[in-house]
Amino acid sequence: MPRSVLQITTALFCWCGWNSGYCQDTPQRLQPLLRAVTYLQDEVQQWPEQHHCYSCHNNGDAARALFAAHSAGITVPSKAINRTSNWLTKPESWKNNGGDQRFSDQRLAQFQFSLALAAAHRAELLSDPQPLRQAAKATARQQQADGSWALDTGGIVASPITYGRHLGTALGKNLLQQVDPKTFSLHITRAEKWLRHSRPHAIPDLSGLMIGLGESQDAAAIKQLDRCRQLLRSAQDPAGGWGPFATHRAEPYDTAIVLIALAQQKPNKSYQPLLQAGRSWLIKQQLQDGSWAETTRPANSESYAHRISTTAWATLALIATQDLLDSK
Repeated sequence: MPRSVLQITTALFCWCGWNSGYCQDTPQRLQPLLRAVTYLQDEVQQWPEQHHCYSCHNNGDAARALFAAHSAGITVPSKAINRTSNWLTKPESWKNNGGDQRFSDQRLAQFQFSLALAAAHRAELLSDPQPLRQAAKATARQQQADGSWALDTGGIVASPITYGRHLGTALGKNLLQQVDPKTFSLHITRAEKWLRHSRPHAIPDLSGLMIGLGESQDAAAIKQLDRCRQLLRSAQDPAGGWGPFATHRAEPYDTAIVLIALAQQKPNKSYQPLLQAGRSWLIKQQLQDGSWAETTRPANSESYAHRISTTAWATLALIATQDLLDSK
């Protein structure tokens, strides 16, 4: 979406009060996204103030979504992100992020905080490259010998907060490419090789593979991307969403990650209807407060962390597919 259009719209949005989410004059097509951003602003700001710690879901996933919103031209109040932004510039302190360390996965936390820090740089909210380089080096050290990032899912399909091996490998590779493709060329090459030869069937894994290979044009990558598109096309629910597998009911996270993956591919009219139907389904699932019900494994569980991360991924999906509305 043209930045100028979003800036004008979000100037109106902020005039109406950022805690209200949107006002009567906000264009209807932007209301779901702005409601989601407003919800996340509150949660990102309040978590460290109330709990005296920084979490993967609030200050990793949710903050990353807010940085992406800023990149898209949405005005995000500085008070909502300043504390998290400042903390992210100190990677050496991430292992001391507070909270109950018995429930803390330090490897996953480091990975998610690194992604948030990279998003803050893409949004031009931070300029010092050293903390990001430090975070990238730590991320590179997590890579397995086979080229993947083995983020643990506990033996079940990936969830909003666990990422899984395929999405982890895609995001780890993309992070290193953003920071220094020359220095990390070996890591990037190994990751791409692993993605080219993997054969996943779960919907989040197929989406992660597509995100990792992007618009690669070599024969192996094209074959993989074609396979993923075909499987995702056949797995779409009649109502427009996707579940963790083709035979499962649609969930917000699984739908969001598919939308992000398809939106990053080279434009192709044949799957534009999939994107439009998936986006419409996702918007219909949004709750009144701007969030989405948490996608959990197994389904229908209650989890604040999963709700925040699910909402972050859904917000990223709305941002990634906003151009669909503007090109109509």
